[in-house]
Amino acid sequence: MIDWDRVAELRDEIGAEDLATVIEMFLEEVAEKLQEVMDGSSKAALSEDMHFLRSSALNIGFLKLAEMCAAVEEKAGVGHLNADIAAISACYEASAKELREHEGIRAA
Repeated sequence: MIDWDRVAELRDEIGAEDLATVIEMFLEEVAEKLQEVMDGSSKAALSEDMHFLRSSALNIGFLKLAEMCAAVEEKAGVGHLNADIAAISACYEASAKELREHEGIRAA
């Protein structure tokens, strides 16, 4: 679900303390975007929202989340706006919990 090599790479690049800050910023931004999508406020921009989520997920190492978002992004790009956002949200929540536990970060 998580690319731990990517997480380690980030830790090596920016240090453990800054990584914790980056992780929290990432988790907050993704949670907000997912909430927007779930609220239906961005149906017209579903492809763009999924692109944002996919890119963000890849940057932090959330591989499964990135895969799920990529699939929806592709379908939304050709007009299929039905997506299981609840499944994407559940994947995000599970990945966030796992990352926080692994890195010793308390939930905000």
